[in-house]
Amino acid sequence: NVGMVGDDLQRYNDKQPVYRIAPDGKQVSLMIDDIVYPNGLCFSPDEKLLYVNCSRERLIRVYDVKPGASSHLGKGRLFYQYGGPERGVPDGMKCDMEGNVYCTGPGGIYVHDPAGKVLARIRTPGHHPTNFAWGDDDWKSLYITNIGSVVRTQLNIPGVPGR
Repeated sequence: NVGMVGDDLQRYNDKQPVYRIAPDGKQVSLMIDDIVYPNGLCFSPDEKLLYVNCSRERLIRVYDVKPGASSHLGKGRLFYQYGGPERGVPDGMKCDMEGNVYCTGPGGIYVHDPAGKVLARIRTPGHHPTNFAWGDDDWKSLYITNIGSVVRTQLNIPGVPGR
């Protein structure tokens, strides 16, 4: 987590960009270099939008995915900026099947509609959440990692299944 470890002694770039690896694994392309500390990312269910969060600036940016073999991205725009004094930063991030975006943040996991509006905040016991994953056969269970524990909660909308 940001601020919890020392300097990265293996850093090879001046920037911390987001790259795309071609499906054949042979080509690596720079996709995003306008975020200070990209951490979590996810696609919308139709894969037309890419969400990328920044832990240091406590925000989420969204990019239009342009069709084609190289999958270029449109210019990023602000999706949501977190504030407040509570502990926790954007880190884990996923979409559900209706296009809502879930992201860890100050004091819980925030649920945003596709326009960025906060629909709900899932508060977790103990420390702030660090990551989460959809699970179970119906993809309606949300498994949440906190510092020192893992919890599960049931939701009404399934998450986008993992591959």
